Amino acid sequence: MANLEYSEAYDSIIEEKAKLDIQKEIILRQRENLELQRININSIDVDKYFKYMLIEKWDGKSSLIISDAILTGANK
Repeated sequence: MANLEYSEAYDSIIEEKAKLDIQKEIILRQRENLELQRININSIDVDKYFKYMLIEKWDGKSSLIISDAILTGANK
C-alpha cells in the first residue's frame, strides 16, 4: 500500500469531516454548559442572593436593615 495518492476530492471530504467533528464537539460542550447553567440558575435562592448583593454594596456607614418585609413587599 505504498505510494498511494488520494484525489483532491478525497482530501477535501476528509477535511470537511474533521471540521464537522470539531463542530459536533463544540455543540456537545455548549449543550453541557447550558445544562450546568440551568442547574445553577435553578439552585439560586433569589432572596439570599439579593441580600448578599445589598451587603456587598453597603458602604458601612449607613444603617443596613434587611428584612423579609422589604424583600416581599409585605408592608404595603
